[in-house]
Amino acid sequence: MFSNKDLEKTMEIANEFALKFHEFDKASPVKHLESVEGLLDQGYISYLMDSEDEMITGLKNVKGVISRKVLSVEIKEPVAPTLIAISWDAVVISEVIDRDGKTRRDKDVYSLMFEKDDSHKFQIVEYYLNYDDKR
Repeated sequence: MFSNKDLEKTMEIANEFALKFHEFDKASPVKHLESVEGLLDQGYISYLMDSEDEMITGLKNVKGVISRKVLSVEIKEPVAPTLIAISWDAVVISEVIDRDGKTRRDKDVYSLMFEKDDSHKFQIVEYYLNYDDKR
């Protein structure tokens, strides 16, 4: 239903988003939000920056985390694709260092939905983090 060009472009955006958004450094706690400008809808970014909630739906809890580094990203077709918009799942493996200096590996899945903005460029307009785990 979607052109190969659009599918390839959105896969590239999904990969770039996962690499940039999932990274975290306590010394620069909003850098991941700033780094996805142009990839994620600006209204969504503004909402996430303005929220004072420590556990915002769709954000990985970073309480006690010093840093999180992305080790790998795999873009996959979602379990339940939609016909109205392009969507991808980004499976992210990361290395997390907590405030005690302990290192662990985490696996997270972003479910991403794309639409074209006013200038006809694809952007992520909605995403869910570990959505399938919550069912």
